[in-house]
Order: sequence, then structure tokens, then C-alpha cells
Amino acid sequence: MFSFLPSKLINLINKFKSEKICEIRIRQDKFVVLNTTLSKIKTNLKFSKEDINNIVLTACNRSIYSYEEQIKNGFITTNKGVRIGLSGELVIEKGNVKTIKNFTSLVIRTPNEIKGVSEDFFNKIYKGGSVLVVSKTGVGKTTFVRDLSRLLSNADFNVCIVDERNEISPNYLDFSFDLGDSVDVLTYATKSYGFNQAIRTLNPSVIVTDELTRSSDVLALINTVFAGVNVVATVHGDSIEDAYKRKFLKEFKSYKIFDYYVILSFENGCRN
Repeated sequence: MFSFLPSKLINLINKFKSEKICEIRIRQDKFVVLNTTLSKIKTNLKFSKEDINNIVLTACNRSIYSYEEQIKNGFITTNKGVRIGLSGELVIEKGNVKTIKNFTSLVIRTPNEIKGVSEDFFNKIYKGGSVLVVSKTGVGKTTFVRDLSRLLSNADFNVCIVDERNEISPNYLDFSFDLGDSVDVLTYATKSYGFNQAIRTLNPSVIVTDELTRSSDVLALINTVFAGVNVVATVHGDSIEDAYKRKFLKEFKSYKIFDYYVILSFENGCRN
């Protein structure tokens, strides 16, 4: 999973096998920090700007050009589903971000599969409809909707995953995540394109996607629900009220498109 990292960091990570590594923070000339399921570990490793740029190059399979679309959006997703958030020098062309270069820090987040994490909701509460999952970063929104996709798929719903950042179903056919038997995947598709394409060609009963971030995402979702297709999506926030304070959601609040809200929290070492 971490083959793109320098061997000295991989060796250190391997010492913490008993604790699941959730996040790795690498900043130029600062100590690397590992966030695990149990603790925050400040290591004795530091990396230069050259080291950081080499990590990005390796993660891109030595071809920055082939990852250009991802990079200009601020991240790279490896074929193992590891997402690398990028910080560095933005190149602006005609008012738009063309790319990012001279990387100075990386936030590396690892995918998790926790089978059963959504079972209580699916078995005891869900009766069909659209779902919005709300939580802070790192609490498990993607893990939850990945598991819910599996349960829906195994219950004979035709599930389409619109996986804009290749995180819900990374490298779908070759990776080990169990998504059930009735699932179709559109990788790297925007919500606007993916939802429309799925309705036109894949006949889904449920579309599952991650992280709503802009008005066009919500508009695509509304059009999908009005077309008779349920949607499972996630958004960043502490609560439903907090999520709807964000401008891109607030303007659509009156549509009442969600039948269920799932609020995830992480307190005293336990997900709730």
C-alpha cells in the first residue's frame, strides 16, 4: 500500500502493525507525523522538498502528466486507494489552477474496510430512500458508505458508485474491498457527469458517492432523486445544522431531498 514511500518510512510504519495507520503527514523539513486508530506519533524522520517531490513522482508512476487532472484538484489517489493531499506552488493560467508543483507537504490517508459498520442502520432503520452521511474529516464517512454499498448490493439493489476520487472502490476489479455482486463503478467521474451517465446507461436503483463539495454536486443529486433514483452521499460537518450552513448546501435546503441523515462521531476512541 505504501510502496511509493521511502524505505525508512515504510520500515517505521511496519513497526506499528498493531495500530492501523489512518493518516501520514509529511511537511518539508518537519518531523513526519503518523496518526493511527489509537494515537498520534511524532517520528524522528524529516524529508526535504526534493524528497517530497520524489514521493509524488513515485506515486504517479513516474508520470506527473498522467495525473495532471488529479493534481490540479489537489490530490492523487494511488491504485490501492491511498489518497495523497498536496500542498505546494499553484500554477495559475487565465484565472484557473493549471497544476501544482514544488510540493512542500503531503497528507496521506489510507482506505479502510470495516464490514458491518453500517449494519445497524441498514437492518434496523433503512427502508429505502436517500441518505446523507455527515461527519468531520477522518471519522469514517467513506468507510461507512463503502460498507453500505456492499449491503445494498447484496440485497439486490442495483448500486452505481460514482467514485470521483477513486476512494470508495479503489482499483475496483483488482482490490480487496467487498462491494457485493450488484455494483457498477464510474471511477474519477464528477457527480454532474457520473449521475447523468449512470441514469442514462446503467439503470441504478441507488447511486453512492462521496463528499459533496459544490453546488453542481447537489444540483446533480437533486436531478437524480427527481428521476426516481436514490442517492447515498457524504458531507463534511459536525451536525446536520452545521452541514447546511455551507453555502452550496444551504441554497438547496428547501428541496428536502434526503430521507435519512447519519451523523458519525469519534469520541473516547470509539466511532458513534
